[in-house]
Amino acid sequence: MNIINRIGKLCLVVLSMFTLLTACSKNDAPYSYSSESTIYSTSGKRVLRELMFILKPYVIHENTKKYIVTSSITNVKILINGQEWGVFESFKVDTSRINKQIADNFYVRQEPVKYVTQALYTISNEILTTAGEYSELLERYISLPPGGYVCQIEYIELTDNDGNTHRAYPLTTEYFEVKENIVSAYIGEFEILID
Repeated sequence: MNIINRIGKLCLVVLSMFTLLTACSKNDAPYSYSSESTIYSTSGKRVLRELMFILKPYVIHENTKKYIVTSSITNVKILINGQEWGVFESFKVDTSRINKQIADNFYVRQEPVKYVTQALYTISNEILTTAGEYSELLERYISLPPGGYVCQIEYIELTDNDGNTHRAYPLTTEYFEVKENIVSAYIGEFEILID
């Protein structure tokens, strides 16, 4: 019996030490929101948090429109009613099977290449420490209740064959409507001139 009591006490000591060590190593940093979509509704209704659109960038080469062939369009900045929604990248395209030429230091072709962009509203992963930072976080929650909105593509960036980045400001604005309990909206297709 004496040995069973000693083993029980030893297990209790080891468990207590483990609990103490994990409590001491606890991260005391304030809760930080992940970079996943953070749109929510206090009423429990589903709210819009995803925009989908297609971009077709092109150059004018020898007075002819040539559509750019690239693996993806990077840094697509979106505004909704003048407020930043986020900066996104289009889905990757396998360009190895596309017939292409070179014009203005880009791979190009005669027919449009469609780059699908999914713009999920996200909040950056930041550590918040003051009441002001928490207040700013709450102000940045964008909830799009049913109604009409304006989506603006402020800029896009493409990389040419030499690795140089080209930024275009298309001044593209499109009206769209949000219906109740809709989480995704298709905005449309946009041709964008790259100078």
